[in-house]
Amino acid sequence: MRERKVGPDVITHNTAISACGKGGQWELSLAALAQMLQRGPDPNEISFNAAIKACEIARKWEWSLHLLEAMQCRLLVPNVISCSAAMRACVRGSVWQGALGVFD
Repeated sequence: MRERKVGPDVITHNTAISACGKGGQWELSLAALAQMLQRGPDPNEISFNAAIKACEIARKWEWSLHLLEAMQCRLLVPNVISCSAAMRACVRGSVWQGALGVFD
């Protein structure tokens, strides 16, 4: 890709975020999302959903809720995938009030 001066696009980044999350590397998922936020391309709902799912798998409920807020700050609307993954992260962490807070 570099030889042709083609950079990774949002789909490439989303794939990396998802793969890291599925592999239990939630920190790498968040690092990939952070790289998008700093250097581009701009993350979309799928980017955040993949990162939230990575946090769910790792039982990092605090991060999943933080990412929901970050989505909204970027004017992205959390959808059923984002909300359910964040809720499951809270439930797995035995943080019932956090799960209920997703509805607010």
